[in-house]
Amino acid sequence: MLYGTASYYRHLRWAPQERTVGVCRCTSCLMAGGGRVLEALEDEFGATLGSAAGESGIRIEQLP
Repeated sequence: MLYGTASYYRHLRWAPQERTVGVCRCTSCLMAGGGRVLEALEDEFGATLGSAAGESGIRIEQLP
C-alpha cells in the first residue's frame, strides 16, 4: 500500500534528489513572462529545462 501511494505521486522520491526549481509553462504563465523567467534561471544556474543539474547543482523542471 505504501509503495503504491508513494510511487503514484511525482513529488515523492525514494532517493535524495538534487535541488530543483519549478517553472510553470502554461499559456497564461508564458504570456505573463514565464519564458523570460526560464531564460534568466537557465543563464544564472547553467542548467536547461528538464536536463540534469548544471554546475550549480540545481535542476530546472516544468511544473504540471
